[in-house]
Amino acid sequence: MNALKKDKGFTLIEILIVLAVLGILAAVVVPNMTGFLGRGKDRSYEADMRTLQASVDSYYTDTLTRKGSPKYPTGNGTSSDTAAANVYINLSHLVSGNYLRDVPQSASADNTGGSGGSYSWYIDSKGIVKSVPTYVAGVYP
Repeated sequence: MNALKKDKGFTLIEILIVLAVLGILAAVVVPNMTGFLGRGKDRSYEADMRTLQASVDSYYTDTLTRKGSPKYPTGNGTSSDTAAANVYINLSHLVSGNYLRDVPQSASADNTGGSGGSYSWYIDSKGIVKSVPTYVAGVYP
């Protein structure tokens, strides 16, 4: 009886059982977790698009009420009377005018070349914010 009390620690069988249980848990959890990253990227892109759309709409409304001639924050200048040219959004103008807190992570550095997984944002002829390249599910900077 005294010899049994001296043995401390786990037996090989106990360690193998714990490893088997951990393996089963990992096999159940890992497949469920893989879809979260892709869905997170999709939601992040959509959030950027909604934020930019709200900023552009606010800018458009402000220029309509203040100046009487609605404008979009596009091009190299500060604004454009029309969005028909599908020109890029002037993100720095939106930030400096307090329509946007900061440039979205999805936007390329100068918002003119969708390289490196980044997007360039523009306003189409109907005033809707879109991106170049067209969004592909799960691909986001």
